[in-house]
Amino acid sequence: MCTGVFLEYLRTDREKQRKLSNTAKDELVAINIATIAMAYNLELCVHMTFQNIIPHYKDSHKADTAVMAVPRNDPQRMAAFLPTINQYPCMMMTAPDFNFLEHDFLEKLPFVIGREPEILKKANWLIHLARLLRGHLHDRNSYIEAARTRGLARVSFPEIVSDIQVQASLANAECVDMLQLLEQIPIITQTLESVGRSYKNAGKPTTLIPPDAFKEAIVQLRKIVEPLIQRMPDQPEANNSSRKAGG
Repeated sequence: MCTGVFLEYLRTDREKQRKLSNTAKDELVAINIATIAMAYNLELCVHMTFQNIIPHYKDSHKADTAVMAVPRNDPQRMAAFLPTINQYPCMMMTAPDFNFLEHDFLEKLPFVIGREPEILKKANWLIHLARLLRGHLHDRNSYIEAARTRGLARVSFPEIVSDIQVQASLANAECVDMLQLLEQIPIITQTLESVGRSYKNAGKPTTLIPPDAFKEAIVQLRKIVEPLIQRMPDQPEANNSSRKAGG
C-alpha cells in the first residue's frame, strides 16, 4: 500500500513539474514575441527619423527662418518669396503610415506585470506616444494636401507664413514624440529581457539589438528637442528631459 501511495505521489509530482515546465516555456515565448515587437518598433522609428522626421523638420524651419526675414512692408520681396518655396521640398513631404505595433501587455503579459508592475505604465505610455505621433503626422499630411490643392496662384503672403509656421510647429511635435519613443522602447525591452533570463531551462530569451543608426538618431533628435525644452515655461520634474517636453 505504501508503495502504491509513493508511486502515485511520484506520478502527480512529475505531472505538476511537466505543467510548470510547459507554462514557463509558453511564458518565455510570449516575452520573446513582445521583445520582437519592440525591436520592430525601434527599427521603424529609427528609419522614419532619418527618412522623414528630420528632413521635414530641417526644411520647415529653414523656410520659417526665410519667410520671417521678408519685410511685411515690401510687396516685391513678398511676391519674390513665393517661388522660393520649392527650395524646401521636404517641408511639403507627406509622411507614410506609421505602422507602430501596439502590443497589449495587460492581455498578453500579465505574468510579467505581476513581477514588474512598472512595465504596464511604460507600455501604455509608449502606445500613447505612438498615437500622438500618428496624429501629428496625419495633421501634417492634411495641411500639405490642402496646400497642394489650393496652389500658389491666389494664395496671400500671410497664408504662406501661416502654412510654414504650422509645418514648423508640427515638425517640433514630431521630433519630441519620436525622441520619447526611441528612449522608452529600450527601457521596456530591458525589463522583458531581465524577466526572460529568469526562466531557466525554458528556452533562450530574445535580446534586442538596436539598429546601427539608433544612437545617432537619439543624438540628432536631442539636438532638436533640448532647445525646445529650454524655451518652454518651467514645469514639474519628469523622468527625463524629453518626457518633460512632451508633458
